[in-house]
Amino acid sequence: MCTITILVYLSICAFFSKSFPREVPRMPIQQVQDKILSDRQLAFSDSFFPRDFSYALVPGFAVVLVGAYGVGKTSFLRKEMQALVQKGIPKEKLCYLSFFGLEDETVSFSQIEKAYYSLYPDFDHDPDVYFFLDEIQNVQFWGEGISRIMDMHHCHVIVSGSSARYLSVDIATELRGRSISYRFHPLSFREFARFQ
Repeated sequence: MCTITILVYLSICAFFSKSFPREVPRMPIQQVQDKILSDRQLAFSDSFFPRDFSYALVPGFAVVLVGAYGVGKTSFLRKEMQALVQKGIPKEKLCYLSFFGLEDETVSFSQIEKAYYSLYPDFDHDPDVYFFLDEIQNVQFWGEGISRIMDMHHCHVIVSGSSARYLSVDIATELRGRSISYRFHPLSFREFARFQ
């Protein structure tokens, strides 16, 4: 009888531990703000090789770059930020965050949104604000977060994701048809020859 009671107890504990997600510590808002500032500074710390690649910005749609690890998505995002600054967009209107190496539970989109717009409250609803989010597959519920940011703040969102975790079909599902996906490939022969 005692063995059955213990087994029932263990089964109930196992069920409830799966049913209710554990409470995980979140990054404090100040730490998210520091990450926004340091990641953006990093994006302007080097020059990057220009790629033969272009995309279209459509209001209300996120641009999603999907490709294997190491093909140059991060460098491309940083190069795009530099190009926007050369066109006259202030650096403060560019929010770059790299999620490479972060656990999915440490930061949420509501924290990113709150951190950025508390740093720059005057940019709320400014259509010249750009969110560059690198290795997005490392964040839970990123599709809902991106949709909310686009709806509430009318900004541009460009994200990269590695196809090791996500395929174009997964991205379309996450963003519920509110994305334009592009495959990002390694250097072409022409790019390689130019690079040399």
